[in-house]
Amino acid sequence: MELFDAAGNQVDPEGLGITWRVPESTDLSGTIQTADAASLGLVDAARNSMMVTVRVDNNPCAAFIDAPTLDGTPAPAQCGVMDYTDRGQSVAMPFLAVQRNGFATYSFAVRRGADSPLEVDLSGTAASSPATMPAAPTSTVGDLLNTCQTAGFAEHLYVAHTATDGWSRQGQYDAQDLRAFVLAKKVPATP
Repeated sequence: MELFDAAGNQVDPEGLGITWRVPESTDLSGTIQTADAASLGLVDAARNSMMVTVRVDNNPCAAFIDAPTLDGTPAPAQCGVMDYTDRGQSVAMPFLAVQRNGFATYSFAVRRGADSPLEVDLSGTAASSPATMPAAPTSTVGDLLNTCQTAGFAEHLYVAHTATDGWSRQGQYDAQDLRAFVLAKKVPATP
């Protein structure tokens, strides 16, 4: 970054009493504490300029909810109903929240019915590749159903890019996915 006067001539910031300063943290709300850029090696005295690194990342986010599984068996795609036999069985709810460089956050929620509190409520930093995504959250059938014998669940994933234009977050790079499944008590076959 260089400074010029109205005539287009480069000026010496130091000669004008200007000190290059940079924020000390990435939290740019409230009072912003700054540090002398020269002491951080960011000023080129010979060129009367400060080096500023601008990172541009317009890689979009990706959000994908895979089929939940009951003890490793995925829910059927067409109906999404998983028949359980024991309330202790394990339900895994895999999802993928990715931004190529990890510049995103995600929130993943699972709700039973319409009026229940969230059964699963997770958030974190999006992975930079599918290989770095953490293991799927799991719960027992009993924990998900609570007092219900049969219930429908909605899974929602939102991945929010952390890119900004300097004033506001750039939501056009966000992604989301939605999926539903049902847990139903398996009815024994009648002869």
